[in-house]
Amino acid sequence: MDKLGFEVAQGVGKSTEGFRVHALDGLRGWASLAVASFHLVVLPLGIYVPGLMRPIPYAFANGELAVTIFFVMSGLALSIPFWKSSTYTSVLKLSSARYIRITIPIIGACFLANAMIYVFGNHASLAGRILDSPMYMKFDQGFLPWLHVAFYSTVLVYIHPDNHTPIPFLWTMRTELFGSFFLFVTFLVGLRTSHVRSVLFVSLVFLAAIGLNLAAFFVGALVGYLLVRTDALRPSPSRVVSVAGAAAILAMIFVMNALRNSGHSGVLVTTIFATAIIVVALKSLAVRQFLSNRLSLFLGAVSFPLYLTHYVVFTAAIPAAIIAADEQAVLTPWLALLISVSGVALALGVAVVFMPVERFSISLSRQFSTFATARVQRIFPRRFFISESGNAVDIGR
Repeated sequence: MDKLGFEVAQGVGKSTEGFRVHALDGLRGWASLAVASFHLVVLPLGIYVPGLMRPIPYAFANGELAVTIFFVMSGLALSIPFWKSSTYTSVLKLSSARYIRITIPIIGACFLANAMIYVFGNHASLAGRILDSPMYMKFDQGFLPWLHVAFYSTVLVYIHPDNHTPIPFLWTMRTELFGSFFLFVTFLVGLRTSHVRSVLFVSLVFLAAIGLNLAAFFVGALVGYLLVRTDALRPSPSRVVSVAGAAAILAMIFVMNALRNSGHSGVLVTTIFATAIIVVALKSLAVRQFLSNRLSLFLGAVSFPLYLTHYVVFTAAIPAAIIAADEQAVLTPWLALLISVSGVALALGVAVVFMPVERFSISLSRQFSTFATARVQRIFPRRFFISESGNAVDIGR
């Protein structure tokens, strides 16, 4: 849902060069668009425009699958610099940058959403009554005190994300932060015991067994190992493999949608499908090329801003247009659909405007990471960076 892992991974140093897989940026972009499309189109219009609930449109707006893809890719991307060097330095840099990298855009998005409600109000509930959408009617958040918004966007979003939130869609950020740090701790334990993959696998089995979606980060880290340390995920030049890969991804999307509709799409099943889609996307040359085209890369570039800011369109622009059309007695299902689809385009525009906030967070997180890592290396004695096997571990050059 963001360039969380990929941008931080790039900031670790030259050792990660050559491992920026643009297809993953594109996949993340399409996943973010799927989440925004669900919120802006399917959620408000699911009853008013019944055709949206048919298999094809509903399958491609599967927010549950898209969010899980985000989690797996975060684990994958955060693991790339670690697998390149397997040092404490890489873990220290990633962990010290993570909170700042995520939190600054969240602060900006929360203040933006609250400001929009202060100026224009939140008319989602009224629009929901017009569209006969019980789900839309639930989003009736009002203006919040600015101090609460500041506290929420820096603390509560990671602890109690549903507690008077300015953006209800931010529940995923708790998983992003805790999943990342659980992964970092696992890397540290693995380095100390010289059994990183074993510790990762045991952690993955435990988290999957208790049904936590944090397991997706550990699956992603293991995929990252295959990407960096082996040739298993190198794209196949075979046209048959390329076509079969594209067909397999489409099939998995529709199967996952059927499982969701039947109530059988638990955390484990969704994680398996999300991982399979990522692996097939890496293996299929045709899919890689599609996910690396200009449109896909644009979506990847705005994916995190789009996820954070589309709530502004959800509560302001779309409801205002729906209410105005209803007051003029011209509202029809086709017009409502046009309004919502235009809302998706508007949300992309808002995301582009918001991109400087994300770039600032990337820059600041890298600077802080460099500073914090240097301080830690001065404080801790070098013997701390010795594994249990007695082998010295590189702590930075």
